[in-house]
Amino acid sequence: MRIDRILIAAAAMFSFSVVAHAEEPPPQAAAAGVHEAAPVPPPPAAGAREAVPAEKTKATDDPDPNDHHPTKYEVGINVQKMTKLELGPGTFDADFLISYRCSEAPCDPHIQLFNGEIKGKPDKIVDDKLHKVYRVKAELTAGIDVSQFPFDQHTLAIDLGDRDEADVTFTANTKDAPEPTDIKIFGWDVMHGDAEVISEDLGEGLKASHYVYGVTVRRPVLAAVAKNFLPALTMVFVLFIALIMRPKMAPARLAAGTGSFVAVIMFHNTAAAQLPPLAFFTLLDKFMFSLYVLWLVHIVFSVLILRSEDQKDEKASDKLYRTALIAVPVLAVVEWAIVFSKIV
Repeated sequence: MRIDRILIAAAAMFSFSVVAHAEEPPPQAAAAGVHEAAPVPPPPAAGAREAVPAEKTKATDDPDPNDHHPTKYEVGINVQKMTKLELGPGTFDADFLISYRCSEAPCDPHIQLFNGEIKGKPDKIVDDKLHKVYRVKAELTAGIDVSQFPFDQHTLAIDLGDRDEADVTFTANTKDAPEPTDIKIFGWDVMHGDAEVISEDLGEGLKASHYVYGVTVRRPVLAAVAKNFLPALTMVFVLFIALIMRPKMAPARLAAGTGSFVAVIMFHNTAAAQLPPLAFFTLLDKFMFSLYVLWLVHIVFSVLILRSEDQKDEKASDKLYRTALIAVPVLAVVEWAIVFSKIV
């Protein structure tokens, strides 16, 4: 009986030691620190997109509208020739050189004229890395103002821009824009050339630059006086001679006044034919209108003198004669002062 209990106890101790030995990890694995491998996630299903971290979804190469650096050109225009100035449509032809000096490469300007059209293709004369020179022939328009004819002067402008106007900034280069001393325009005196850069706001922080080079021309002053004022002043001189005719010569005085008045009107029409039809009065028109008033006053005095002579009223005719001798020249001076001082 005792032997049976000893055998049962020994069997129980053996079973307990076997179970405890099976649950203890191997000593090599414990020493090396080996852990159980993490479970591997299953592969994504077909057609599914791989998740992208939020910080990687923002594009890093989008342009910043506030970070805008336009190309800079130093521009100069050298006018070689100007022809065919037409006052009616306000057009003229120009042959000129455009010099571009670039701040950095690439130097690739795109010529655009805002007040005309280029005839043919520009010739590239200089093709350096940072310096380009083009020869351009163009038909251009100008703002023509003939209100001061025959002493009018006009600015024949070349308004230069670039097709990529929002990406271009111009600065004036005076070395490449000399005075147009060698230009000859038939019937005009060339005065001087001026260059300026005009900045235009395009909105959204963008600006466009225009380079404007203008050549100022005017009519020759001596020719203007000789052709448009000297004939009229000669007729005024004839009128003043008629003023000194005595009352007894009233018929001849009246004939001289009316005949020269017709000549004044015809001369005005001839002088005005130099210009296209206008909706305003020029300086010459105002001067001729002052002569019309002068002649009408002289004719009225002549008629009154003639009437007094017919009535045998020598006292009245002599008074009218003396009044006209003073009033007509004074009226002429006052009218011309008003016209040439531009009061009207």
